[in-house]
Amino acid sequence: MHVPIALRLLGPSTGRGRVARLLALVGMTLAAPLTAQPVAPAPLAVVPVQVTYRLSALLPALDLAFPVRDSLDRAQCARALGLLCHQYAYQRTPLQLTAQDARVTLRTQLGYRARVAIPVAGLAGCGFAPEPARRADVTVGLGLYWRRDWRIGTANTQVQATLLDPCRVTALNIDVVPALRTLVDAQLKDVRAQIDSALPAVADLRPLADSLWRSFSEPIALDTLSTLWLVLNPEAVRVTPFAGDGANIRTALVLYARPY
Repeated sequence: MHVPIALRLLGPSTGRGRVARLLALVGMTLAAPLTAQPVAPAPLAVVPVQVTYRLSALLPALDLAFPVRDSLDRAQCARALGLLCHQYAYQRTPLQLTAQDARVTLRTQLGYRARVAIPVAGLAGCGFAPEPARRADVTVGLGLYWRRDWRIGTANTQVQATLLDPCRVTALNIDVVPALRTLVDAQLKDVRAQIDSALPAVADLRPLADSLWRSFSEPIALDTLSTLWLVLNPEAVRVTPFAGDGANIRTALVLYARPY
């Protein structure tokens, strides 16, 4: 008899609300339903793989871009270096390479001979026998960076030639070094272009990056029975800028993975 009275006092509520009111009469509460808590993502793992290049590995490509010796006859000389040039030949010493940060410097010395057209004196030449070859110190500086295709790129390439010996036309005592400097600078401009186009073929990091990605994509057994496995789940791989230290340049492939 008491229960119907109690229900009327609770009012017309139904369902969950009625159950909650009934539990309140006996000092109990209805708990909220349990929900799954989100699992925090695993922290990102950073795996660097150091890569070292010896500068000596660049020499074959550089020797092709800047041959040890070369010569041009009158027609070749005029086509390549301008009408000023009538004959040009050089031989250089071995390239000396050094690296500092992301910049590489090449040094060599040319022994050259040339004939050029001078308005007042006609043809003037230096370095032909019995004279010794004229000398020029050459410095090439270039910045290195990784291109989007994972090959080496060059930036801000600079070439400087210092002509060490005078070249005077005996009869008129005219120093033709300025004309020779124009000739050497024109030849080295072509060398700069050859170096810029040759170096991308020297190093290609894509195969190494692909291999690294595949290796870390496969599950790794953590015990001898293969009952416990680690899956790294790689997300990205990047390359760091070059860091040179004399005879070597260093870089790193950095793999970003999220173990689970």
